[in-house]
Amino acid sequence: REGIAVLRFDDRGVGSSGGEFGTATSEDFTTDALAGVIYLEGQDRIVANRVGIVGHSEGGIIAPLAASRSERVAYIVMLAGPGVPGIDILVAQGELINRAGGAPEVIIEMNSRVQRSLADIVKREPDPEVAGPLMRAIMRDELENLPSDIKEALPESQVGDIAINTTVNQINSPWFRFFLHHDPRPVLERVSVPVLAIFGEKDLQVPHELNVPEIEAAFQRGNNGDTTVRVLPGLNHLFQQAESGSPSEYQQIEETFNQSALELVSSWILERFATPKQDTLS
Repeated sequence: REGIAVLRFDDRGVGSSGGEFGTATSEDFTTDALAGVIYLEGQDRIVANRVGIVGHSEGGIIAPLAASRSERVAYIVMLAGPGVPGIDILVAQGELINRAGGAPEVIIEMNSRVQRSLADIVKREPDPEVAGPLMRAIMRDELENLPSDIKEALPESQVGDIAINTTVNQINSPWFRFFLHHDPRPVLERVSVPVLAIFGEKDLQVPHELNVPEIEAAFQRGNNGDTTVRVLPGLNHLFQQAESGSPSEYQQIEETFNQSALELVSSWILERFATPKQDTLS
């Protein structure tokens, strides 16, 4: 309706897309996004030099990577995109979500220690087969050292071998290994195209308090003259009007994507790239 065409496609290894999803990282998804840009450039109804990338959450990592690597990307929109390394995102969201859920502070502090310890192992040990036992040992030690009343109150599903192995396998995956130590700030410094970065005020997964200052500083260091950063009141990570912002609310909220956020994105794109009515952007 706004004259902005949108291309959506399945992740690699999903639906009709080829490739392997389980071994893919954000680097691989960046390649896929750029393939989408090239595809759009070949479509008759698309203005080839006005194709941009809109990325949500992890997509907010992918969009700057793509723009920093290819002059084909005319602009990027970051929806709740990180401005700090993944480990800092993981720790911050863990603390915020657990605190919102009423978890004891001793559990919150333990989780943060464990996450940073596991990330350190990932950084120094590239072999998952070697890293795995080290991670399991740290998790078991931390659980063993919890106060007895706290430990006894935790369900087996959170402290048993199955839970530990699930966490270790997740952290050891190629995607997580990349995410934990990828620093988006140098990438953002290299982005020279227009950027819109928006955040939900109640986002507990990519909190604006942590990320916005780092993103703005990166843009300033890179001398990008067209960047817009906004924090939208009352919205969560999915850009829904929310009470607390906790992920536990997501399924209970009828709104899919807040209209004011959608209008901000579309108006920002149109202000920069719309020309005559017959043109179609992407």
